[in-house]
Amino acid sequence: MHIKKEKEYYGFETTDGRGYNIFSDMKVDMGVLSNWIGSYPKAYFELIDDKI
Repeated sequence: MHIKKEKEYYGFETTDGRGYNIFSDMKVDMGVLSNWIGSYPKAYFELIDDKI
């Protein structure tokens, strides 16, 4: 996964609950989030703020 320290990314839990779909931003193109980076297991991440 190509990530940069201190940059914000957006993630949504996968339908099976075992990971996250990660996006670089929330831009929508033709009704679909267009900047998908990939899907990764939860073990790859540390959630630091999931309250909005």
